[in-house]
Amino acid sequence: MRLGGGYVTEVVQDDTCDLLAQLEAILPFKDWQEVLCCTPGNFEDFGLLVSSTDLANTNPRTQARFRLDSPGYHNRIFHNESKGLGKQQLVIVRR
Repeated sequence: MRLGGGYVTEVVQDDTCDLLAQLEAILPFKDWQEVLCCTPGNFEDFGLLVSSTDLANTNPRTQARFRLDSPGYHNRIFHNESKGLGKQQLVIVRR
């Protein structure tokens, strides 16, 4: 299902507006199955950021936040254009 819209911004110093909170504003956390990152419209070349396994954890919010904030995944979402990744799209797969 494609959502009507929604944008996330990289917040480096401000703990009041984190990536997880921005994504929850687009789709409630309880409805997530997984979160992917890919080139816009190209679902064949994607990176799995948060999986159903993470969401089944005893502390799913903590696990999701850890995955989204970990350097490898965070750098894939918010990268320097010189890395050659081009713009990336976040996809939340609904349960």
